[in-house]
Amino acid sequence: MDGQATALCDFRLEARDFRHVGSGLRRPECVVALSDGSVLASDRAGIVTRIFPDGSQTDHGSGAQLANTFALDDDGTAIVADLKRGAILSFDGGKASLLHDSYEGEPLGAVNFCLAGEAAAGEWYVSVATRHADFRAAIERPRADGRIFRLTPGRIERVADGLFFPNAMQIDPTGGWLYVAETTAGAISRAPLLADDTLGRFERFGPDPLYPGAYTDGLALDSAGNVWVTELSRNAILAIAPDGACHTVFEDPEGTVLRAPTDLAFGGADLRSVFVSSLKMSTLPVFTAPVPGLALRHWRNATRPAF
Repeated sequence: MDGQATALCDFRLEARDFRHVGSGLRRPECVVALSDGSVLASDRAGIVTRIFPDGSQTDHGSGAQLANTFALDDDGTAIVADLKRGAILSFDGGKASLLHDSYEGEPLGAVNFCLAGEAAAGEWYVSVATRHADFRAAIERPRADGRIFRLTPGRIERVADGLFFPNAMQIDPTGGWLYVAETTAGAISRAPLLADDTLGRFERFGPDPLYPGAYTDGLALDSAGNVWVTELSRNAILAIAPDGACHTVFEDPEGTVLRAPTDLAFGGADLRSVFVSSLKMSTLPVFTAPVPGLALRHWRNATRPAF
């Protein structure tokens, strides 16, 4: 373990370490930080809310039944996971348009998370939490029917199956891994990205589960190889070091600072500001990490939204 990862083992947050950005946010399940200092959060009533560095904010989009998560392509188009509709949408301003809502003649299921690939524009990974008509049933009675799809222009292909409510994903381009939070397993899994654009066998990364009763949701990677995770049952943020050791950075069982934290995004000028999204809060809590985050594709390309 290198020095940065070792230092993280001693890192803890207290309530006073959080500040907040945004106001009146409506189910900000997903958060994306941009290199210009603005932050995007998903919006239950539309698609996305953009929060500018001066604190002002604007709401964008229509045509989604429930915009759960989104990510940006190189041209600023947002690819959106519509959880309620069970569809993948494209949004560049105004009303969203449908990309996919079925696979091999059957409904996709509970489309959960969208991730821009690292190789090229137009490459996407999308997690489907469950094929059950009501995703809540798969939370109450966990089942390994979650899937991951890879999208390229005009094509959708299944690259993983048999996962427990796959949720947030991230790609580590330095090690060639795709990480995913398996919510109802309470664990993080990863699979190697193979040369033929398929995924290798998934393996658990870190404790399995992180602790009894855990529900993992969001994850983010930092530049030292640590995996940061949000967990719902304890309103917690955890970090898993490259060697798999896991420790709790913050937990808030009473929900006084964090309530139902769902996603994490590194941002700020030095990529050390960590924005936390949630199911139940109207602002985005923010803390400062001891190491910078891994610069994602949209950050490296200085992508600007098309809306």
